[in-house]
Amino acid sequence: MFYKSKDLSNGLKIEINNIPYVILNVNFTNIGRGQAFNKLKLKNILNNTLIFKTVKTGEKIKAADILNKTIQFLYQNDMILNFFHEDDSEYYEVDITHVKICTKWLTSGMLCEAIFWNEEIISVKSPKIIISKVICDNAVKKDLGTHKNFKYVILENDYLIKVPIFIKQGDMLKIDTEDEIFLSRINN
Repeated sequence: MFYKSKDLSNGLKIEINNIPYVILNVNFTNIGRGQAFNKLKLKNILNNTLIFKTVKTGEKIKAADILNKTIQFLYQNDMILNFFHEDDSEYYEVDITHVKICTKWLTSGMLCEAIFWNEEIISVKSPKIIISKVICDNAVKKDLGTHKNFKYVILENDYLIKVPIFIKQGDMLKIDTEDEIFLSRINN
């Protein structure tokens, strides 16, 4: 499938030189003399780099075969992550050396968003907000700059996170996985 230059819009996923991009901005320019064109701001889906491309009126651009699916994390075996997609009963093995993924938040049974390109997983993203249990709480630290007390706790995924002093072992916490910060305690 191809897009004509007049059909280009923000959010479309296109392929240039066998690399998938998402269009961030389209700027149509008609200078009076000469041919009109679109200036595109593109983000590489594989490595998040930005490029700019000029597309002449009437030019065609290949649509990228991008698909988003919700898949369930099962387990990790060395450098291989195993996922399952319930709708089509497919199992996927993902080599973490070839795919963008943050493994520290993954727990068995967690639903993740996967991006497929040409039927291959190119990215797996854990949920933005997760709930995790405190398994160990350490000594209280004092922040000398703001005079606030805080401490570090270890979550069930063995990740160390800074929390307020009232958090104790066994508490369930809401964690922001993108900013890696404590959001709130879940009342039991």
